[in-house]
Amino acid sequence: MTVRYEIREIRPLAQDVLSAYVDPVFTRPDGTELRFHLTVILLQQAENDWLISHYHVSELVE
Repeated sequence: MTVRYEIREIRPLAQDVLSAYVDPVFTRPDGTELRFHLTVILLQQAENDWLISHYHVSELVE
């Protein structure tokens, strides 16, 4: 399985906290695509060290 994604938006929520909105598309070996919306909350731990604090995934059903 492979994945490609588009980062739709990144927003600062507070100092050292970001929200990101991503649209990943997973492709199975048979070519079937699975589309999702992904929201993540990121916390900065050090200068270039970010951790995912929370995430939510919604499958897009056509």
